[in-house]
Amino acid sequence: MDAERPLMDMGFTGERFPAGAHVCLIYESEEERRDLMSKFLEAGLRDGEKVLYLTDVMRPGEVLDWLSDLGVELPAGADSNRFTVTEAEPVYCPGGEFRPEQMFEF
Repeated sequence: MDAERPLMDMGFTGERFPAGAHVCLIYESEEERRDLMSKFLEAGLRDGEKVLYLTDVMRPGEVLDWLSDLGVELPAGADSNRFTVTEAEPVYCPGGEFRPEQMFEF
């Protein structure tokens, strides 16, 4: 454990992880994936994080619909900029190529 990084609630397990930890979520169905992702996103929002969801299969509106169906409360009003859902390709590959430095600008 890294004493300098706070432990974060990932939302889908009782275990807490150091901030910045990477996890690999393995699921057996689309329903299970949505359940895990909704819990993960909700935990970040609950902890005051700015959450960015990049989608490559669904349209952003579909993501918002399933989050709503699962009861995830998304920030509204002045806090609405704390949650963004957008298509992945324009973010990862603007102009058709991947530029890591642009990821930090987003």
